[in-house]
Amino acid sequence: MRPVIIAILGHKNSGKTTLIEYLTRELVNKGLKVVTMKHIHHDFFEVDKEGKDTWRHKRAGATIVSGVSKKRLVIISDEVSELNDAFEEVMNYLKAKNPDVILLEGFLPIVGSRKDIMKVVIARSVDEAKFFLQNIREGLLGIIKRESFTTNDLNIPILTEQKLLETILKIWEA
Repeated sequence: MRPVIIAILGHKNSGKTTLIEYLTRELVNKGLKVVTMKHIHHDFFEVDKEGKDTWRHKRAGATIVSGVSKKRLVIISDEVSELNDAFEEVMNYLKAKNPDVILLEGFLPIVGSRKDIMKVVIARSVDEAKFFLQNIREGLLGIIKRESFTTNDLNIPILTEQKLLETILKIWEA
């Protein structure tokens, strides 16, 4: 199954980005090509700085602005009418780059029932875990606990960052 696709799910400030940084760094150090996609909850956001040319193009009214250099590509588009469609468009782009691993930050409504995307939940309480678990139909690898809480009633594997890394490597090698 290539690429290995894993969604990291959790509430704001639960440690999703920190976990993705760790996994990316470790997987790249082992020679794997890793790409990421983050769900941003704000309708409009900027990745370029005020006053820069791409910012000026956008401010002038362009619906799609792209910036291309020898080393970097960025696309800012306001032609997103449906999150699912935008998700699929970016996934197709990422898959075309032949990565070994795609790490997703968020996207619970989209990935919850998808068989092709494995999921990891980061939670600080049983209630947080249950919130995410009620929306996951398949492909749950486990939960990473950010606080000390009892998970006996959840009946799911408890992971550490290291155990998750090992699991991803085993899946990739299979």
